[in-house]
Amino acid sequence: MVKEIITEILKQVIQDGKGILVNTSSHRYGLKDLTPSRAILRLYKDLNGKIVTIG
Repeated sequence: MVKEIITEILKQVIQDGKGILVNTSSHRYGLKDLTPSRAILRLYKDLNGKIVTIG
């Protein structure tokens, strides 16, 4: 259920010509994954998302 919601959000983001931000603070705080997660970034790419910023 959550994946379907995230998929719909990402589709809308892509349709609107917007991108997503990879927040690098996860590295500073020693988290095991990125923010958003690698799975969400992969889904974004699979949906043909092209705009990714790093902050």
